[in-house]
Amino acid sequence: MGISLEELFEFVDRNQIEVIPINYLHLLQLSRLPAHHNDPFDRLIIAQAISENLKLISRDKIFKNYSVNLVWD
Repeated sequence: MGISLEELFEFVDRNQIEVIPINYLHLLQLSRLPAHHNDPFDRLIIAQAISENLKLISRDKIFKNYSVNLVWD
């Protein structure tokens, strides 16, 4: 990333970015997702975005295959 973890955490705090913990609803949604994407982390953030009704910012073309509110496609 070009910055240390400390710098990343400071950026998150300074910009009031909320880090969402993984909960059981996210994991249930994850278990229901079709296997369009092979990356487990990407599938998890898709599941979180769907569960929490959040906008997901990504340029990953595969994300369009999911019913997620996608920005910057």
